[in-house]
Parts: sequence; structure tokens; C-alpha cells
Amino acid sequence: MDCKLRVRLILVVGLLVLLTNSSVYVDQADSNIQEGLFLEAEKTYKKVLSLDPSDMDAKFNLEFVREQLKKKEEQEKNSDKNDSSKQNKDQSEQQKSKNEEKRNINYE
Repeated sequence: MDCKLRVRLILVVGLLVLLTNSSVYVDQADSNIQEGLFLEAEKTYKKVLSLDPSDMDAKFNLEFVREQLKKKEEQEKNSDKNDSSKQNKDQSEQQKSKNEEKRNINYE
């Protein structure tokens, strides 16, 4: 077999292996998205792009995953704020109840 042909064959086989590995990772990342595992999906899409930097679908999906992570983080911050304000409101109501009890005792 000609040396150039052998090199080309090796390159083609290597490329096929690379693309096959890349598609396996894409499938895994897509599955992670469906399960809501955005951090895992982000890592997997980064792996895909390290194998094939020209994969536009992986680039698009990575950005989508990052947006979802930002939304989730904002929701958690808002949830923490709501929990904190609810706790403050509960404490305020408890204090009002105590004050009313003291007033009632003083009137009796």
C-alpha cells in the first residue's frame, strides 16, 4: 500500500473515531438537559467542543445550558430573598402578638 494512501486512511479512521466519540458526548449532554442536569451538560458540551471546535450545535447548546444555569441561580437568589423576607415578616408578627399580649395584661 502506498505510504500517502496509508496516511490518508489513518487520518480518515481517526476522524471517524473522533466524530463518533463527539456524537456520544452530544447524546449524553442532550440527555442531561432533559433531566435538568445543566452542570453536567455544560461539562459535556465543553468536552465535545474540545474534540470538535467547529460543532455549531454544541456551541449553541452550551450557550442554552449557560442561560438555564443563570436562570436557576437567579431563581435561587429570589427564593432566598423571599424566605428571608417571610422570616422577617413572621418575626414582626410574633413581636406584634407579644406586644398585644402585654397590653392586654396591663389592661386587666
